[in-house]
Order: sequence, then structure tokens, then C-alpha cells
Amino acid sequence: MVALLRATLESTTDAILVIGVDGEIKLYNQKFLSLWNLSEARMKSPREAVPCMSEQLRDPEAFLAAVRAYYARPEDEGRDLLECKDGRIIERHTFPLRLDGRVVGRAWNYRDVTARVREEHMRDSLQREKIEALEQADRLKNQFLSILSHELRTPINAILGFGSVLQDGLLGVVPPEQARYVGKILDSADLLLGLVDDLLDMSRIQAGKLAIEPAPLPFDEVVQVACETLAPLAERKGQHLALQLEPDLPAVLGDRRRIVQVLLNLVGNAIKYTPAGSHIVLEAARADGQVICRVRDDGAGIAPGDAARIFAPFTQGDMSNTRSAGGVGLGLAIAKALVEAHGGEIGLESQTGQGSVFWFRLPVAP
Repeated sequence: MVALLRATLESTTDAILVIGVDGEIKLYNQKFLSLWNLSEARMKSPREAVPCMSEQLRDPEAFLAAVRAYYARPEDEGRDLLECKDGRIIERHTFPLRLDGRVVGRAWNYRDVTARVREEHMRDSLQREKIEALEQADRLKNQFLSILSHELRTPINAILGFGSVLQDGLLGVVPPEQARYVGKILDSADLLLGLVDDLLDMSRIQAGKLAIEPAPLPFDEVVQVACETLAPLAERKGQHLALQLEPDLPAVLGDRRRIVQVLLNLVGNAIKYTPAGSHIVLEAARADGQVICRVRDDGAGIAPGDAARIFAPFTQGDMSNTRSAGGVGLGLAIAKALVEAHGGEIGLESQTGQGSVFWFRLPVAP
């Protein structure tokens, strides 16, 4: 049995030391001697072996204190890493040995994990470098979007300005056919300006520079403004846009321009992505100390997989259905950021073939 135990100890890949409750060394293997550069003579007593081991460590005092702590609490099990002066990293695992329910000693397993730890550190370092590179790329992207947005506004405003001069006949009467094309130029410039504004807002949001100026805001008035603004667009598509307001709605705490932007986005999407003849309802009501606004439509609805990511930047629903409607998928991401900046929340309820309900809540003004 003794020979079998010795063969087992020498076959294991770990360095092993066993000390009895009397404080004397009971077992060890050759790997233990090799790991700590110990001789057989030093293994006669822990008083010889342990100090020699501690001298090889970067923090010998902590090592000796840990050894004393193990004997003070013999039931404890521990695992830690030891750093040697020669650069090695040793993993130490200690646990009590029991026989017939009582502790008869303590075992230590030691393993040289230098290569593994260095590999992990290198992998972590590479991961950090990748993260830093991605963050830098994201910052550069946001900076580029901001500069691009500002630079594009100048030529777009010039197109709108000169186009309006032609459309208003300030340089003479424009023939009907030409007037129709001037109108298309102005409509396209308006769309392009909207995209530029969205890019600029998104760059501010991602840079943490989105500014809002909340103040008590009559929510019913804001909802009516949004509905009146988009009613002509719905009429041109043959859609029915209705407004349903609960009487005596309280004021909300919000930035008027930004809340109107959210409403125009949600109602505009409903108009854009539902077919002619659709019904769109803009609702507002009280809800648990907040005001909740809902935009309902009876369009094609949104698939569950798309609904889960619909508020992410540069994301739209089923592209096969929405691509003809245009846009770059920033509107809902901006709306979400604006609502959350006001301390509110935004969400979606939809089923394929049964329409959609986009909703958001805002706190009531104190």
C-alpha cells in the first residue's frame, strides 16, 4: 500500500505536500522538491522547508502569514497564486485531510501556471487593445458624422434657398413643368436635411452631448401640434389620422422641441410604413403619475425578431418592406434617447399582420 501511495504521488503532475496536525511533514513528492529547489535534508521539518519556500517568493511575509492562518483555521480550504522572484507563478490549493470525520492533516497542491497566466494576460491585453481601438474608431466615427452633418447643411440650405426663390417666382414666372421639378428638388432637399439632422443628433447622443431644456409643458398642445403638422402628409396617402386626448391632461416636464421631435418621428413612421387607407390614432392619457402617449396603426405589424432591435441605431424593420420608404434607421434610436433623457421610457407592442403600437411615458411636471 505504501508503494502504491508513493507511485501515485510521483505520477501526479502537481507538487504535493502533506503536513499532519502535529505540524510534521508526512508526505511529499519529487515534483515538490523540484518546484521549490529543496533537498531531502530540508524536508525533515516544516521549519526548514517553509522558510526556504518563502525566500523564493516576492512577498514571503504574506506567504508565512497565510501558512499560520491555515493552522489557525484547519477547516479552511483555499486557492491562490504565488509570485516567485524568478518570475514563476505558482497556483496553490490547500485543503484539510479527514479520517473518520476528524481532521488529521493538511494537503497542499502546487502547480506552475506561469505559461497559462502569461497567455491569459496577453489575451486580456490584446482584448483591451481591441476595445480601445474600437472605442477610438467610434469616437472618430462620431466626430466624422458631426463634421459631415455641419458641412452638409450649408449646401443643402443653399439648395433650399435658391429653390424657394425659383418656386416663389422672384426671378420671373416658372413654367408649370419646371415648377413641378423645382418642387421635387425642394422635397428631396428637405429629406436630405432631415437625414443630416438625424446624423447630427445621433453623434451628439453617442458622444454624451445631447442637451435638453425641460420645463412644464402642456402635453395636449404638443400632441395637437404634431398631429396638425403631419395631417396633410396622411391625407396625401389617403390615410386617416385621428387624435384621442384624455380631458384635462396634466403638463409634463420636457423640452418642447425634443418632445415634438419624438411625436413627429413616431407618427411620421406610422404614416410612412402603413399603406393607403390605413387608420392611425394618436392617443394621450394619464397613467400612474405619468402621461402615456400611444401611436396606433393597422399596418403590417413588426415581426418579433425585428421588434427586439427596432430601437437600435441604423436599424429598421423588414428591409424588404421598408427600404422603399427610405431613411437610415436613426429615428427610433433618437426618439428612445430623447425619451430616456427626460426620465421616461419608450416601447413597442406589435404582432405581424395586426398593426403596431409605439408608446412612451413622460413624468408629470411637479
